[in-house]
Amino acid sequence: MKFKSITITSLACLSLLSGCAEYDLKEAPGYQFTKEQPIRLNVANFRIINTPIGTEAQTTKNLRLALEGWGNSRFVPFGREKKAILIVEDAKLLTHQEEYDGKIRVKLEILDDRGFVVGSAHAAVVRTLKLPVDLSLEERAGQLKRFQEELINDIDKQMTKELIQHLPTYISTWMS
Repeated sequence: MKFKSITITSLACLSLLSGCAEYDLKEAPGYQFTKEQPIRLNVANFRIINTPIGTEAQTTKNLRLALEGWGNSRFVPFGREKKAILIVEDAKLLTHQEEYDGKIRVKLEILDDRGFVVGSAHAAVVRTLKLPVDLSLEERAGQLKRFQEELINDIDKQMTKELIQHLPTYISTWMS
């Protein structure tokens, strides 16, 4: 009986310790999303809608937080009318054994004073990262951070092109 209780206690402690090994990307310092100047939008207000859908993995939550940081640092309102909304339509960073699947889809909408959409731009990216089995936890975390930065940098490039093509009157002249 005593052996059985020691075994159960040992297994419980091991399962608790294995849960502590999860790495939280939002604590990783110094994301370098883009070295470009902020995009100045000719609107009075800018906000981000980033609503999670259901229960999400921690890596997906961290990706959504990083997208908010990117959006708030990249888009700056300078006008007197209209408003812009960056909608995170989809953001996932899922783990499958030694593989990470990343997917981001965003939309920037320009709304008039009555709330009607007068223009929009869309961007989407899908990528996969395969990591070697023998990476340490620290190396894996660094590769995952780099992967997240690349996903957001790809979205940034696409969104910049879309803004220039579809919404040139709503961005400052240095963009065109």
